[in-house]
Amino acid sequence: MPKGAPGQDCGRLLEKAKNPLLNETVTAVGLQRTLNQTALLLPKEPVEKGQSWKSQSSLPIPFGKMIVDIECEYSGTCEQESRKLAKITLKPKAQFELAENPRIAAKLKSQEGTGNAMFDVSAGRLVEVTNRRTMDLELEVSGTTVSQRVEQSSTMRLVEKK
Repeated sequence: MPKGAPGQDCGRLLEKAKNPLLNETVTAVGLQRTLNQTALLLPKEPVEKGQSWKSQSSLPIPFGKMIVDIECEYSGTCEQESRKLAKITLKPKAQFELAENPRIAAKLKSQEGTGNAMFDVSAGRLVEVTNRRTMDLELEVSGTTVSQRVEQSSTMRLVEKK
């Protein structure tokens, strides 16, 4: 594997793509932003099945910032691969904060989002987070309005060392 600064090799690859959105996403910094977006804050106190709490994350985007409020609900425990896991149901809801004088104006017309987080009770850590989100956007660039549907699905899973 070639050596270099974090994101340097991705940057060389993306020079050919000439896609500013992609350039921001597939770098070390962009990947860190993506991880931060899926961050899940757990409550300090124990919760009972059915109790909920809120978590929030933000992600810089080309026309400002996307803020994601996540409603989390403890759904109980289950057994998986001989481990007792606590299941947390996630309901994300996004909103945009537009930058001052953005080159692209964006309106979030509709959205749906679901997800789950699995927490290993014995180890005291998250082992999996899945998210699915669909957003219908209206973008305005140089006086032209474009409708866009974004469908996003992600799974982050802890991989044990062998």
